Amino acid sequence: MKREVRNGMKYHWVHQLNPFAMRYPSPAYGLGIPYSFGPVAGGLDDIPGFSNEMRKMPWYTKLRNADSFRAKYDPIMKKSYSKASVIFVAAPYVSDIISSRFSSYSSCFFVNNEHGVDEIFARSKDFFNGEGVIKLLYVGRVVRSKGVRDLVRSLQYVDLSRVILDVVGDGNDLEFCIKEAHELGLSNNVVFHGRLDRTEIDSFYSSSDLMVFPSFREPSGGVVIEAMSHGLPQIVCDYGGPASMVSEGVEGLKIKPSNIENYPSDIASVINSIISNPELLPRFSRNALEKCKVDYLWENKMSKVCSFIEQHRDFH
Repeated sequence: MKREVRNGMKYHWVHQLNPFAMRYPSPAYGLGIPYSFGPVAGGLDDIPGFSNEMRKMPWYTKLRNADSFRAKYDPIMKKSYSKASVIFVAAPYVSDIISSRFSSYSSCFFVNNEHGVDEIFARSKDFFNGEGVIKLLYVGRVVRSKGVRDLVRSLQYVDLSRVILDVVGDGNDLEFCIKEAHELGLSNNVVFHGRLDRTEIDSFYSSSDLMVFPSFREPSGGVVIEAMSHGLPQIVCDYGGPASMVSEGVEGLKIKPSNIENYPSDIASVINSIISNPELLPRFSRNALEKCKVDYLWENKMSKVCSFIEQHRDFH
């Protein structure tokens, strides 16, 4: 179908780059032509064993709980999602949530994470620096749901002569994490760098051995993609966006989250498996670079989007 607009042009398709969260309707549903929107993400439920900890988060984070209510009762939201020709989603789990919330949606999804990179950086540094010490890296906001304090606590269960952890980022949980590291006697093994600029962060990506991103409520995970563009192997929580970015045993390993009490030892178990099998890192690094090139290099991402829309432009 075509629709005449005021300036005389005719459009065959509308795409709305909407806000990331799954709580904004698209006004395009009333135009009478095929439309899509996204990428969208979020809507994750709390991991059952982590629910009590999430209740301690700031009050405003709980507003996301209203999203499922709106999906059920807001007529504009229901029409917006139900009538879309295509919905772009940041990760496969989002498709399942939308299908559950908007059961009348019968068209298709296109997985296309909102993050990307302009360049792939071939890794030149040897792993473990030839001294048997592994340099762990966390990059991101330091808030409770990112799992930084659990990562700090995990070092209790690791041979401290074998690890150094650099934490890059700021947030309302940073002070607690610093205090925790001090009280656990980890001050020589954990370095908190605060917020850094892009050049400094890229330097950490290039010089570290392993990215550990234990966020247990992560809708997407752009820092995982950034790290992969530098050939940095990954340890991520097996939940949410990062779980779909990293294939177990290919670009890295995943933490199976059991409950908040055991999460530090869960993280340590995966770190220890890398320390015991350092030969995994070069392979993970090569695979991370290839994954990033195919799926997250902007020119390839845009080519896939254009090809997809061309194939589906006659949707109605």
